[in-house]
Amino acid sequence: MSNHPIDVHVGERLREARKEFGMSQTALGELVDLSFQQIQKYEKGKNRIGSSRLWEFCGILNQEITYFFEGLDDAPTAPIVDPDTRRTRTELAALIDAGIPPHVIGRFLALVRELKADHPAAE
Repeated sequence: MSNHPIDVHVGERLREARKEFGMSQTALGELVDLSFQQIQKYEKGKNRIGSSRLWEFCGILNQEITYFFEGLDDAPTAPIVDPDTRRTRTELAALIDAGIPPHVIGRFLALVRELKADHPAAE
C-alpha cells in the first residue's frame, strides 16, 4: 500500500514548518506527547495526520491550517460528494442489512464502476 500523495504533501509541509520554527522532531513530539519516530512517519506521509493533531501543529508552529495544503496541484474545485449520496448510502445500508458481506458489496461496486468506465452514458 503506497502513501497517499496528500498525506505526503501535508507531511512535507509539517517538516518545512517545523524546520522554519527551528524545532526538532523530538521537541515537537514532546509537545504533543508523541515519539520523534511518529513525527518522522507524519513527515514522510507514512501515517496520516488526524484533523485534531493537525490543529495542534498549527498552534504550535504558528501556521494557518491552509498552509499544509498550499501547493497541491489537484485541489478539488467542486464538491466530492455525489448529489445521489444519500440514496446511495441508503441502498448500501439495505444491502448490508440484507446480509451481503461488505467485501462482496465492494467487489460489486468495483464491477459497476468498471462497466460504467467502459460504457459512459451519453450526455
